[in-house]
Amino acid sequence: MDMRPATSSTPAPPTSSHTSPSVSSEQGVALSGERRLLGLLRPDPEGHSDIEFPALDIKHDRPGEEAERSDFVGDANEAVRGTGERHVLENDLDVREPRPSTFRKLLQQYCPTIRIRSPRSNVCDLCAILHTRMRSCITAELTEELGVHTEAAKKMRLEYKKDLASVSEDHAVIVMDFSQNLTLPSVASTPSQWYFLSLVNVHVFGIYYANKGQQYNYVYEESVAGKGTDEVNSMLYHFIQRIVLTNGHRKLAIYADNCGGQNKNNFVVKMLLALAQTGELDVVELKFFVKGHTKNAVDRGFGLMRKKIAKEDVWTADQLLEVINDSSSSSALVHIPKENTMMKLFRTPVKEAYKDLGVQRYQIFTMSEKKPGVTNAAKVRSLLAAYLEPLQPPPPNFEKKQQMYNKGRPYASSEIASDPLYAAPTDKEERHAKEA
Repeated sequence: MDMRPATSSTPAPPTSSHTSPSVSSEQGVALSGERRLLGLLRPDPEGHSDIEFPALDIKHDRPGEEAERSDFVGDANEAVRGTGERHVLENDLDVREPRPSTFRKLLQQYCPTIRIRSPRSNVCDLCAILHTRMRSCITAELTEELGVHTEAAKKMRLEYKKDLASVSEDHAVIVMDFSQNLTLPSVASTPSQWYFLSLVNVHVFGIYYANKGQQYNYVYEESVAGKGTDEVNSMLYHFIQRIVLTNGHRKLAIYADNCGGQNKNNFVVKMLLALAQTGELDVVELKFFVKGHTKNAVDRGFGLMRKKIAKEDVWTADQLLEVINDSSSSSALVHIPKENTMMKLFRTPVKEAYKDLGVQRYQIFTMSEKKPGVTNAAKVRSLLAAYLEPLQPPPPNFEKKQQMYNKGRPYASSEIASDPLYAAPTDKEERHAKEA
């Protein structure tokens, strides 16, 4: 596999050459704060000119109601500051540049109805539902339910931090998760036709290795494999064999989210139990974050990756791999081609070896060599060594290939148009599509 590694005077609001829009009486309170803000952002009286700012798009107070608080995407601080900087540069003004913190303080003081939510905040459906119910009626039952839920989330977060602090030569800690699907091609100026097309999906499975502070991104196209439990087991097994065991770790802690179709299911638990029973690892712990409170180190790596991709025009799989590899110095790329020996069918052998468990009710699973399961280690070793069959790739998507050839290829340059991603579907693929 390919593994690459300001002063505070309060002058009058600035004047404007254009006519101001009419303002209703109920909007006066909120707009007064806006005018005070714009007045404070003017240069000193000795300055050469006033700086005009456009009105901020804020929610206004209604009579008899509390001020509305609106979540919005973007940074108002940078928007206001950027407008001022452009005005100074365009008019060659000799003014003192305020610090970013000045804008932040003034926005907080004079625009209190604006709320900026951090992108790092967790988004929990249960928390949102309970908070909505408690706005109309606070009961002991709702308060208790919210308390139990948040307490469980806090305990798992403390467990996560404790494990990260306990890494050693003997103890390895990893975090695994799938990224949101990437698509090919991915360009800044997206043609209007593409909004109605089903572009080629690229899957990214990240494993954060806490011992080295490095993230391994397993990247493969949708034509190679899906995002099911066999794919998770295959990539996790590959990482354990190539990284965990190679570095001499005997104890492994794995963190994941609560996705039942990928991570939290019997097949993943049974595969790890087999590794413990065969003696490859002494202890394996599989731990799941509480649903809705799953922010972790892998998400940070995915954020850097998506930020890098958003700045680039990516037409081919090779270009995407290069961008992902360059997205962070602390990440390594593991590309899985269509012809590979990594993807295996794990569910059949482990299903024969172990009974099913009610995994959805629990958050922490521990597998130990000293506590063998129902099947003896010899049989499990034989199953993993000899009975792991290759995982078959999904059937070709004829309609998607035809769309990429007819509507995606015309926008690509002559060099890129020859890439297999934009190749015409074959007659065989067309026959299979008609038969299906």
